[in-house]
Amino acid sequence: MRVIVRRSKVFGKKLHSGLAYSFSKNFVQWYSRRLAAAFGAKGARVLSVSPGSFDTAMGKLEADHGASDLLKVSAIKRFGEPEEIAAVLAFAASEAPGYLTGVDILVDGGTRAGQEFKSKS
Repeated sequence: MRVIVRRSKVFGKKLHSGLAYSFSKNFVQWYSRRLAAAFGAKGARVLSVSPGSFDTAMGKLEADHGASDLLKVSAIKRFGEPEEIAAVLAFAASEAPGYLTGVDILVDGGTRAGQEFKSKS
């Protein structure tokens, strides 16, 4: 923990909230892989879900803080509907993806893809 705090001080205060989100998201993804490796032999499947911007009360709050700007680069130029993330979660919790474990399911309407390839195309 000291190492993380020490390294985060290298960045300005403006970046701290972004760093905290990034660190915590990466930890959740790592921990899901770790638990999948530890509990797979016992029949447990472990994965994480990373939602993008969704048309919810919280999503509307985030719209004014940059989430709307992300729509400009996303493959699907809209906010997700709550039913769409619910469908992914229901599928992940069902027996259907029995071989799916140790991964993060990115449900962001192609925002990360758009960010990665916007300057390359």
